[in-house]
Amino acid sequence: MAYPPSGVDADKTNLRRGRSLLVVTNDNQYTLSSTPPEAEQTETQREASRPLHARGGRPVRKLSFRRPPSGVAAASCREMLGMTRLASSVGSQNFGFGGAFYGQPHLSRDLSSSSAFPVHQREQRARTHLHSADLFDRTSPVQKARQAWTCTLPAALDADTHTLVSGPPLDAKVKEAFEAGPLAQPPEVQKKLEALFPATWGFEYTEVAPGPVEVDGGEGSRQRVVTRIGIVLSGGPAPGGHNVIAGLHDFVKSRHPDSVVFGFMGGLDGVLNKKYKVLTDELMNQYRNQGGFDMLWSGRGKVNGEEDLRKAKEVCESLELHGLVLVGGDGSNSNAALLAEFMQVHLPSCAVVGVPKTIDGDLKSPLIEASFGFDTAAKTYSELIGNLCTDINSSQTTYHFVRVMGRSASHLVLECAMQTRPNLVFIGEEVDAANMCLADIVKQTADLVIERLHAGKRYGIILLPEGLIEFIPEMKVLIKELNEVLSANDG
Repeated sequence: MAYPPSGVDADKTNLRRGRSLLVVTNDNQYTLSSTPPEAEQTETQREASRPLHARGGRPVRKLSFRRPPSGVAAASCREMLGMTRLASSVGSQNFGFGGAFYGQPHLSRDLSSSSAFPVHQREQRARTHLHSADLFDRTSPVQKARQAWTCTLPAALDADTHTLVSGPPLDAKVKEAFEAGPLAQPPEVQKKLEALFPATWGFEYTEVAPGPVEVDGGEGSRQRVVTRIGIVLSGGPAPGGHNVIAGLHDFVKSRHPDSVVFGFMGGLDGVLNKKYKVLTDELMNQYRNQGGFDMLWSGRGKVNGEEDLRKAKEVCESLELHGLVLVGGDGSNSNAALLAEFMQVHLPSCAVVGVPKTIDGDLKSPLIEASFGFDTAAKTYSELIGNLCTDINSSQTTYHFVRVMGRSASHLVLECAMQTRPNLVFIGEEVDAANMCLADIVKQTADLVIERLHAGKRYGIILLPEGLIEFIPEMKVLIKELNEVLSANDG
């Protein structure tokens, strides 16, 4: 007898499932084909047909079932058996499935009759827990529940229509920051910035506010225009990156259903090489509220001269983009500033926007309460540090030195220290301000260990920022000398 049986296309994906064949059709529906002829044999006949060296050599999972009581319909029995088989032997594509009905040939014949058993209709009923994904589903039930969550938007973005308000900041604290606070640059710095960015220097501060919008139809008109936006994920991944894309996608689609968002692949290099994907509703819904940057990938490319600026301008012009959004940290927003300056002169129809993203928390100002990613990172690391605290309280014999990421900024290690209360934490900026040398840091650590030893405590936890070495005076000198040697060799 030919196998697969008649009626099953040879090009369909076939998965062996016990002694039957699971046929996966092109639309990802699963059916059980008729039983192969060897399944009709008895156990003794099958054992006799095997080579001598293989008899009894490989354990086979066996499932035994009682005969159905009299009065129970055969269809109900088949359904029960099908559900049991599905629950007991869930596998994945290109792998074998266990669970043969040895010694029960009549059950195999009933289960895999010519009218194939529709497995996909009983999949959910057969599953007994919530963390088994479907064969062709990359999303777990927990992720699906997360995808359905809706963010709470600020009033300016939650409104049906928006307007741009230019001029002095509306918020008193922000206004003060511009006039006399950290955003007020010294005159010499302002002159340098104006020389570097003559086209974009001096733009008015602008806020998005709810209100009527002026379009071709007049003020307050509901007429919408098609918007074409490109977006880039740059630098290290941070929680919230996909929701930035989702917010942009939802906004342009609400303005006009024909609006398009282009996602450039692999960071800024995707712009320069014109590698992108068009973001559809179906694709976007898969990544809502999900971590990582895997939707578009990320990259650490940067603008290297006039040639890269020209390439980016040509790509934006060919795609007829009205805007280009770069999501990233300090380096990525520096790229955004260079692109904005170039576009203002050569392609003013395309606006360039930088979105502050950094887990390190080193992009802060009165306009940026916290860059997205920082809060989640602080909570995640604090949980891990808290686990170590529980561990050392249990053993009371060890010291843990935990180096927390954050590069040259100590915001993240400080936040973790405030949440976990370690025995000692070094803040890089404080080390720099106190001019503490390496010997001072070692002495402070040793003094803590000795003091706790006298108190009968031979354990503790100490936090260090990732960039602590950059704040130690002798290390600064060493790094400077190494850079000079490397520069001389490159020259």
